[in-house]
Order: sequence, then C-alpha cells, then structure tokens
Amino acid sequence: MNRLKAKIADIELSDSLSKVKLTVAGITLWTVVIEKPGATDYLRKENEVDLLFKETEVILSQSQSDSISIENVIPGQVKSISNSQLLSTVAIETEVGEIKAIVSSSALNKMQLAIGDDIVALIKINEIMLSA
Repeated sequence: MNRLKAKIADIELSDSLSKVKLTVAGITLWTVVIEKPGATDYLRKENEVDLLFKETEVILSQSQSDSISIENVIPGQVKSISNSQLLSTVAIETEVGEIKAIVSSSALNKMQLAIGDDIVALIKINEIMLSA
C-alpha cells in the first residue's frame, strides 16, 4: 500500500459526495469520499491526513498528457524494477516520496523501462483513500 502525508486544501460538495483537493509536497491530488465535512473529524480544510492507494491502482506512462481523464498525475524517475513472470513492481522516486506500482510484466516489457528513466504515475480519484 502506498501511503503519503497530505493536507486537505479544499472540499467540493455534491449530494453525499465530497471531492477533496489535497496537497503533497507542492503537488495537487484529488479523491472522492462518500462523506461530508462535519460528518467526520478528519474531513476539514487544512487537516493533515494519510493518503493511501494500492500499488495495483497505479497506472504508468512514459509521457504526461492533459488529454486524459485522470487528474492525479505524479512525475518521477524509475528507482527500481522487480520482475517476475506475470507481475512486476516498479518503484518510482517522486517529489511526494517513493511510490510503487504493480503492473503486468508484459506491459512493462513493452515500455522498456530502465533505472533513472522519467515516468509518470497516474491514479484515478476513486482509488485514493484517506485516513486520519
């Protein structure tokens, strides 16, 4: 599980959902939670929270595009690669800290990544969880 320290910068409300804007080391990330401010102690502007997402929820890209629907974009460099027959783990050094991604080995082989290569980690907003 990837875990980052974040600060809640803003909260947008719609019905029973809250779209939460978070800042981590100067990078803006987003999540959606099924709670409203006031319903829980942690969901308040300026609160510090843990931001969690599974390694299997990280999408890797070798280029950054504004023409995609994924709002959470974290650039970095490949720190290490651990291959197995079906799945591989890529550790990425980023401004927010180390992020790990588990991807299929066949997809990783197509990317031909090497240590030190620039890479972009993408995470859908519904895949990020918050913890107080």
